[in-house]
Amino acid sequence: MSVQTVRVPEFQHLCGAAVLDASPRSLGPARVWMSGYMPTRYARAQSGPIQVRAIATGSGRDGMIFVSADTCLLSPRVASDWACGIARETGLNRDRIFIITTHTHSGPDLCGLFGGVPPAYFNFFQKTVVRAAVAAWHNRAPATLFAGVSRHALGIPRRKSRGQQSLENSVVVLQWKTGDRVIATLVNIGCHGVVYSKYSRVLSADLPGAICIAADRAFGGATLFAPRAQGDVNPAIPGDDPYEQAGNASELERLAALGLEAVQEAARLSNEIPPARESEPVYGLEMVLPVTTPAGAAFRVPWWSGRGAHPAFGFRLRFRRFSIAGIPGLAAPGEILTCLGKSWLERKPPVSLLFSYCGGYLGYLMTPETFARGGYEPKVSPGSLPALPG
Repeated sequence: MSVQTVRVPEFQHLCGAAVLDASPRSLGPARVWMSGYMPTRYARAQSGPIQVRAIATGSGRDGMIFVSADTCLLSPRVASDWACGIARETGLNRDRIFIITTHTHSGPDLCGLFGGVPPAYFNFFQKTVVRAAVAAWHNRAPATLFAGVSRHALGIPRRKSRGQQSLENSVVVLQWKTGDRVIATLVNIGCHGVVYSKYSRVLSADLPGAICIAADRAFGGATLFAPRAQGDVNPAIPGDDPYEQAGNASELERLAALGLEAVQEAARLSNEIPPARESEPVYGLEMVLPVTTPAGAAFRVPWWSGRGAHPAFGFRLRFRRFSIAGIPGLAAPGEILTCLGKSWLERKPPVSLLFSYCGGYLGYLMTPETFARGGYEPKVSPGSLPALPG
């Protein structure tokens, strides 16, 4: 496929977007297993679409593509394969392609840790990811960028017994418009998309998908949900134990409405962002940790991380620092806890982007103090970080 050339005046924003349905055609006889809860479950029904959403910005080799998939986790190896497929079709460097999962615990298990999905469906999903990214890239048009921040009331701390009290409850919204028409909306919120309980057998994009569909209807265009610092934040529904919360369809509707209100408020308070006058590089930032848990050792296997992904006795985390028209961002291949995310955001402007589950999943990311308190999250993580890079 040839790469489209878009001619625009100097220092002009470009944006394109696409939304494609990636729902399975059937939930049987081959089972579609759902990821995120143990014991594992396979889907018996479906509520709402499973989607792939993409936003493309910039031009030429300086462009970037952000893709979100309605699933819980991806291995870094699979995320890299998908980025490489998009790179071949668009001519972009794969480091400028961001594969994000929305972290719904009711989505199809594309990582294979919870039972997996039929190979034909996995291949269909992978092709849909590439098609959505390429469509967004070819749909780019001149646009005006607006960015704003508000607060949400979606979450509750889930590690209260371990000393967690505060939340990182900002909502950052970027919106690209042509005149009064919205092309795309990027929503960066920190709250687990786990309204449906561990007992649910309903395939669903859960809270991220519900917020995106509501925002699509409210604004027009395509909305992309990128999880923020949320590794220890659950939805504000009855039950403190994340395994025992009484989530259901009515709670999902209520929380999606709350989320949309926060997104609309951020959009209302947004300011126009002038285009960057220089190329905006993407920096790969690596941190090597000693292997301190069995989970850390498990994440090192080539089947998950790819061959040569880690040094002999260490665990390598690869972050990416980027910016959109000067708005700083950091993408992490793991589940950022608020202790780590808040300390990074405190050093940045209010409108800053922080992406969890981007480029694959390598465990919960937390400070040494939180790690030392123990509990579920430290047990299934490779170790701790003094701070996020960048």
